[in-house]
Amino acid sequence: LALHNYHDTYGAFPPAYTVDENGKPLHSWRTLILPFAEQQTLYTKIDLSKAWDDPVNEEVRKSAVSLYSCPAHS
Repeated sequence: LALHNYHDTYGAFPPAYTVDENGKPLHSWRTLILPFAEQQTLYTKIDLSKAWDDPVNEEVRKSAVSLYSCPAHS
């Protein structure tokens, strides 16, 4: 549902990942759909200009998002 809501907003599905001006990967589609998966608060904490594993994004990186967890491991 989040992917389709993203598509409705932007007219396309999210890219596999975003890159900086040097082509270094920053964030995957999983980050980009957070606002459409009831995770707006978490999304606003992310510095999208820095890579997902940059120290500035450490707090967010450590956050568990149940959407991405296997139900069998809950």
